[in-house]
Amino acid sequence: IKNVATLGEKKGKSKGKSLGFEIPENDKEEMVDVVFFNDDITTVDFVIKVLMTVFFLPKEKAVKLTFKVDQEGSAVAGTYTVDIAKSKKALADRMARAENFPLKIELFSHN
Repeated sequence: IKNVATLGEKKGKSKGKSLGFEIPENDKEEMVDVVFFNDDITTVDFVIKVLMTVFFLPKEKAVKLTFKVDQEGSAVAGTYTVDIAKSKKALADRMARAENFPLKIELFSHN
């Protein structure tokens, strides 16, 4: 759980109470960046499609991010919990392989 608004007093090592349960400080989930890398084979249209369908980016943002990857060599598509990031990467990888694109996506930890 990330940045949950809490009600009530802080007690001990908890962050407080939210809707009747305590959230221990060590329950913060690790967050990772999902980074897309440029290559000379994967098409712009395909990257935009992946960003829209897997990462749920609006078309305008997907287009901007795709051109950032093309111009700068890489870009962060989003920041997610480890499980969600792995799941999104796996789906994007499957889509790329199905189309014979070598799209490279990596996860980078914030720690």
